Amino acid sequence: MGIIDNAKAIKDALADVANLELKQDLLRIVNDALELQGTNRQLAEENRELAEKLRFREQVTFRDNAYWCEGDPDPYCSGCFDSKGQGVRLMRRSDVGHYSCPACKQTILVSLRQV
Repeated sequence: MGIIDNAKAIKDALADVANLELKQDLLRIVNDALELQGTNRQLAEENRELAEKLRFREQVTFRDNAYWCEGDPDPYCSGCFDSKGQGVRLMRRSDVGHYSCPACKQTILVSLRQV
């Protein structure tokens, strides 16, 4: 039985309880439990996002003014990665070796051996 089901069961049981103080205490407990459930969900989501960022950090290496992921032909913006922790893929421009970031508009030149 989940927390919502338990809360409903307590609410139904309280209908038969005559002690107002006991009802208020139990309702506070139910509300606290629901808040904890919301906090738990939020923390689980934050944990998932941080784990994803950490996995990405472990997969990239810095060279030629950009971050590169093994097997990925396009680099990631070093400015966005270093300042915000975001892996923003750089867009290849028409001129060979030039890339630009769609987020921060930074432009970089990558040596031809990387392209």
